[in-house]
Amino acid sequence: MPVTFVGSSSSGQRVVESGSLVTPIGSTEFEISFHDLSFRFILAEGSTPRVHAKEGGKTRLLITFEGFVNALPTVWQSEVGTLGSEPLWACIAVTAVGEAERQQRIINYTFYAGRPA
Repeated sequence: MPVTFVGSSSSGQRVVESGSLVTPIGSTEFEISFHDLSFRFILAEGSTPRVHAKEGGKTRLLITFEGFVNALPTVWQSEVGTLGSEPLWACIAVTAVGEAERQQRIINYTFYAGRPA
C-alpha cells in the first residue's frame, strides 16, 4: 500500500522504500538497493555519532555511520539524491544491542521522494 505524508512539513512526500533489519553479530556493512539505486552503509567505531557520505558511482552512495552505538535509537535524515525529477530523502534509525564484540544493530529505514512543503 502506498504511503504519502499529509498535514505536516513533509506533506506530499511519498515513501518509496521502507523496512528494518537486524545485523548479524559483528557485521559492519549492509546495502539497500531499489529502482536503479544502491546505498552501501558502513558502521564504524567512534565516540560521537557522525555521518559521512560519498558517491560510489552515478547510482551508488557510500554512507558511513560513525559512533552509532547507543542502546537508544540514533536517527539520521538527509537528502541523498534524486528519483526521477524529485529529491530523494533517507531517514535511518540505528539502535545498538549487545556488548562490544558481540554487538548487533537494529536498522529501521525509510526512503521518500518529493519536496517538503
